[in-house]
Amino acid sequence: MKLKSLNSKNNNKFLINSLYRKNKVFTILMSLIIFLIILGLIIWLYFLYTENDYQFKGVFKEGLIQQPININPLTPQNDTDKSLSQLIHSGLLKQNKNLEFEPDLAQSLPITVKEADYLKICLKKDISWHNNKKLSIDDVIFTYNKAKKLDDLNPKLSFVRLLDITKLDNNCLKIKSNLSRNQLYSLLTVGIIPKHIWQEIDLSEQETDFSIKPVGTGMFQFDSLGRNKNGEIVFYNLKQNKKYYNKKPNIKNIEFSFYKNLENSHQALKNKEINAFSPHINPIFSLPEHVQNHKFNWNFYSGLFFNLKNELFNNQEIREALSLLTPKKKILKENLNYNGLIINGPVLPSSFFYYPDIEKTNFNIKEAIEILKRNDWDKNNNGFWEKDDQIIEFTIKTIDQPVMVEIARSVQEAWQSIGLKVKLITMPTQRIKTIISEKDFEVVLYGVLTNYNAGLFSLWHSSDSLNSTLNITNLNNRKINELLENAVIVTNLNEKKEYYKNFQKLISEIKPAIFLYNFNYNYLVDKNIKGIGVKAINQPGDRFINIENWYSQIKRVWR
Repeated sequence: MKLKSLNSKNNNKFLINSLYRKNKVFTILMSLIIFLIILGLIIWLYFLYTENDYQFKGVFKEGLIQQPININPLTPQNDTDKSLSQLIHSGLLKQNKNLEFEPDLAQSLPITVKEADYLKICLKKDISWHNNKKLSIDDVIFTYNKAKKLDDLNPKLSFVRLLDITKLDNNCLKIKSNLSRNQLYSLLTVGIIPKHIWQEIDLSEQETDFSIKPVGTGMFQFDSLGRNKNGEIVFYNLKQNKKYYNKKPNIKNIEFSFYKNLENSHQALKNKEINAFSPHINPIFSLPEHVQNHKFNWNFYSGLFFNLKNELFNNQEIREALSLLTPKKKILKENLNYNGLIINGPVLPSSFFYYPDIEKTNFNIKEAIEILKRNDWDKNNNGFWEKDDQIIEFTIKTIDQPVMVEIARSVQEAWQSIGLKVKLITMPTQRIKTIISEKDFEVVLYGVLTNYNAGLFSLWHSSDSLNSTLNITNLNNRKINELLENAVIVTNLNEKKEYYKNFQKLISEIKPAIFLYNFNYNYLVDKNIKGIGVKAINQPGDRFINIENWYSQIKRVWR
């Protein structure tokens, strides 16, 4: 009996211990579940009542090479002027990171008033200039009236004369135009300038204080600048416009530092003295670890343009031979590190109007020589090609920028290799427009930033050939003129495409230029800077299209 009693006690003890252990596990599991529920609730409440705050720590610093000259959206002199103007000035419309048009100063995109046959566009309320004066409809009308007098100086203003803008009331405009939607909307992105400042000043005047310290309505405004003993600007600072009418940028201050050349700028970026720098179209062979290259597609190409008023280049056979002697593939590999795309005409592959079956001219020395011989050119005793006592001798002119000089030298060497007498002259960037305007060249290696419609018309229609930086080659061809005029006027896209197709075929036959490369735009930025988002641009200043969303850190803040 004692043994049985002892076993019973042991069984009870085991049962109690077993229940205790199970209860302990259950308690722990329940505690864990309750803890996870509470933790989940806390996390849910945290995200419910907080939000991401995109911040930019410190000052955004970018390196530039070109000095600003005239920071005015109607009369910019270089890419620095255009880039700064993009930050300081606003247009009725703007383009987003996908290059789609959207309202800026305007309340909406233009509204069609069908019964009256015009477009209506109204300003947003209570927008102020950086000097605290109110923006008005009169400022807009003043800007476009001024633009009509300056369209020969700024390709972006092509066709502005076809725009009829009048005042409907104190807040709205009436627009009449036969331009296509893209042509019209592009013109409506032009930065507006203040009438109360510029009505008494000549817009071509570059010495005025407002050309360097402009007043706009953009998200950034002029803050300060510094010059060295030679009068050159060494830094140019912008600050956030506290009264900006749209989303304010995360960046509070921007500092532009100016350098003598690409090498100094690269070194500053490597040493983290600046956050960003654009070598433009110059190839990138190596990058610091903390830097990312944002490659933007854009409508920029280089070409060798012939002066068709020149006796030598009025000869079709000379232009054909030189086209065959230009080693595009070799230059793309050895000089450009494949930073670009070989092209064969003035309409780029990214365009809806591009004709892919255009004739392609490949490098062929033998065929070039045969063309010269068929047209009675022979080598003289000095090894140069000659006909009727005329030697094939000419000069290539280009700007003194590394990539353009390298291309020009490679072309010069290729042309000289068969006995052509070719001299190369380089010059400062600011002189090239004068050279082209005065047609003071035989062959010029030049970079063209074009938009389809206005750009093609200005570059190739004979009406822009005299005393202009637009029709570079002096081309005067009746059929070309007709095709471009019809392409601009017609609104049906398929018809427009057909006109541009025939235009491209005819340009390929005439060969007024040797089309070389469609470049990428390189923008080197510190990897800590996020939110850039842009994939394609129309001009260098478009790298700032999405700048209001740039950030360097994210913090959670209470809603």
